Amino acid sequence: MTGDNTMLAIVGLLVGAWLVAAVAIIWTGLTMRQKARLSLRQTSRLSRLLETAPAVPLVVRSDGKLESSEKLARLLGASNSLNQLIDMSSLLRNASEWNELERNVREAQRSGKSFQKTIALNGSDKRFLVRGNLADRQIYPNGGALLWFFDLSDSARENELLSEQYQTARSAFEALAGLIEAAPIPMWHRGRDFHLTFVNKAYVDAVGAESGDAVIEQGIELIEPVNGETAMSHAAKAINAGEAVERTVSTTVAQQRRQVRAFDIPLGKIGVAGIAIDAGVDRRKGGFSEARQRPARIARQDDRECGSVWPRSYADLCKPSLSAHI
Repeated sequence: MTGDNTMLAIVGLLVGAWLVAAVAIIWTGLTMRQKARLSLRQTSRLSRLLETAPAVPLVVRSDGKLESSEKLARLLGASNSLNQLIDMSSLLRNASEWNELERNVREAQRSGKSFQKTIALNGSDKRFLVRGNLADRQIYPNGGALLWFFDLSDSARENELLSEQYQTARSAFEALAGLIEAAPIPMWHRGRDFHLTFVNKAYVDAVGAESGDAVIEQGIELIEPVNGETAMSHAAKAINAGEAVERTVSTTVAQQRRQVRAFDIPLGKIGVAGIAIDAGVDRRKGGFSEARQRPARIARQDDRECGSVWPRSYADLCKPSLSAHI
């Protein structure tokens, strides 16, 4: 009887141990299942983020094999998936770009040197910025290069358009500057602080200076002060009034006393333009009143400060580039 009880006790212990082990295994399995679901969900999120990211990654392993998504192959216009680094050679427009890219990748794999370069695709106007560095050694212990591709196609087209517009505006500015420089009457420009920033050759000759730079550095004024009012104060009046200010004064022009009609024309944010005309010549030619009224009217209009002196095609440069050129 005692032996039977002992056997039953042993069997009960074994069954109990089995139940405990079964519960532990089931609990562990459920925990691992939950962790696997979380990992899959996280992986799905990361994959989605990579698909919608502005940059696409590419890993170049030490043996030259590539690890990338199908998205990169589509962006690069590859008909097949990219398996080897050499597969990219036919996709680039210039052989020199491919040689430089391959050299940069090898340097990143060997020394961890990061790089950045722009590439253009063959038969397409697409351009990409490639940023590369050494891949994580825990994932790629043998040395791998991680490349990020940024699509610059839209930005490149905008930059090209802006560059063309800048060159056109610059050419117009140079032509206009040449015209002003060669004008037979003294002309000048003042900044917002009312100091001279530009004078033409006629102005330099009128004041007997060595050069336009000397006039600006020394602040040599063509129009002499009258009753305590200087040329700078009249420029300030033009800015405050928002219209051209005219006055007839006696001043020294090329070492001779002359009666001149001086005009200060406000140009909004870019300063004040000035013109001096021999009063005798002006009377014989019919006056300058209409010529001075049009700039004043245009200068008061919003976003057209430059139209008062510059041609319409050149006015676009004034916001914000013209002030840097004048």
